[in-house]
Amino acid sequence: GALALVALLAVIYSGSQHRTELGMGSDEVMKGWTDGMYPPGATFPAGYHFGNDNVFGKHSKFGAGDTFGDDNVFGKDTRFGPGSTFGDSNDFGKEQYFAAGSEIGEKNTIGGYSTFGEGIKLGQKNLVGRFSHFDKRDNLGKRNTYGRNDEFGRRDKVGAFSQFGPGDVYGGDMMFGKEEEFGSDNTWSPERQTFGGHDIFARRDWGLRTKDLPRSDKAAWKLAKSMDPHYKPEHDIIIKSIALKSVEQKNKAEGSKEKEAEILKAIQQANAKANSVKTALDKVAKAFEQRK
Repeated sequence: GALALVALLAVIYSGSQHRTELGMGSDEVMKGWTDGMYPPGATFPAGYHFGNDNVFGKHSKFGAGDTFGDDNVFGKDTRFGPGSTFGDSNDFGKEQYFAAGSEIGEKNTIGGYSTFGEGIKLGQKNLVGRFSHFDKRDNLGKRNTYGRNDEFGRRDKVGAFSQFGPGDVYGGDMMFGKEEEFGSDNTWSPERQTFGGHDIFARRDWGLRTKDLPRSDKAAWKLAKSMDPHYKPEHDIIIKSIALKSVEQKNKAEGSKEKEAEILKAIQQANAKANSVKTALDKVAKAFEQRK
């Protein structure tokens, strides 16, 4: 019985020909699929290291600290744990959930109705679909394109040269880079916002205070307001923008540090678990080699 178990584990190990790329034979261990193809509804433990060109089915769930390379495809309704890391040119279906502290590279396509947790880092030249939601304190890179009716949280930072869709809503105390292009019917929380200047505004944009705008933006904002001088968003839209700026006391300084500590602890535990799996497989492989 013991020898049979050893032989079975050795087959699993030897079948992982691209172990370094996909992460400790994770496809064989989880479902027995090969060549980077994973079935719908798969669940993966924390700390896995996936490489490039994998295809993951819809409704997948990943643990904390998982890392992914480039050119992967993810089905809809995928959930990623805290501290997940992604490379470039990945294709995500709609309804993705990125937990707090995740980092996403460049030139990724992310479907609509997706959710980005607190402290997300998004690289540049990404495409984000409609009706997506960003939590507070997200750091969003340059030249990203956002869909319509997206929501941005309090103290989010947006890189320069970004494009926004119609109906987007912004929380309070955000910081925008230069030469942003805002769509129509955009609504800002009625508190201070920071702009880099030389921005483009559209009809029925609402909520900004002229005194907070840089000199290079004042004329563009005045022109946009003159097109619909009596426009005011629906009450629920204004309430939403205010809600995006609200921060409970527990989520301020101490709370944010506690959340960061929790994310770090989860990642450390994930890496420890991954190392223990690797060590076990190495021992099995060595024993199998000695039997030859």
